[in-house]
Amino acid sequence: MAVDPIRITLVSGECLEGELYCMDPVTKAIVLKEADGGYSLVNIEGIAQITGDLAAFPVPDPIKTGLTVQLDANKIRDREMTAMVNAEKEIESQNFNVDPKVQQLFDRMRNIFPCVWSGADNHMILFDSLLVEGPSYDVVKVRSGGGSDDGIDRVRKVLKGERKKLRF
Repeated sequence: MAVDPIRITLVSGECLEGELYCMDPVTKAIVLKEADGGYSLVNIEGIAQITGDLAAFPVPDPIKTGLTVQLDANKIRDREMTAMVNAEKEIESQNFNVDPKVQQLFDRMRNIFPCVWSGADNHMILFDSLLVEGPSYDVVKVRSGGGSDDGIDRVRKVLKGERKKLRF
């Protein structure tokens, strides 16, 4: 199906003529395919007048444009759920009751060990059993929270190093 050419007169007075290739509402642009095979990209703010029927523009066939990607709804849904779970974890990791420097320390520790806030007492809980008690969050405050003592030395070493990096 042949489409009648359209003519665009720009605010500068220049005229462009060709077949409407596409319209992009995001960038607010029109692309014309000219008779010589070239393309013109025109911002709609620079258009003074359009002659021709834009409504007659056919919806492009994805195969003819080279867009043959098929989207898998299940994969999209899985990615969305993963993103939601990660966003919820990020929200839960924020503690607005502590100094920003303490939050930075927590974020660094969380990048190394599984770490959550304990709630109202603002302790950091690592590996579900090791506590870093506030308000000082220093190496001496690391102790077992009911589980085994495995990992305390490692946590102390990392905590000391992260505090040093943050000048805490």
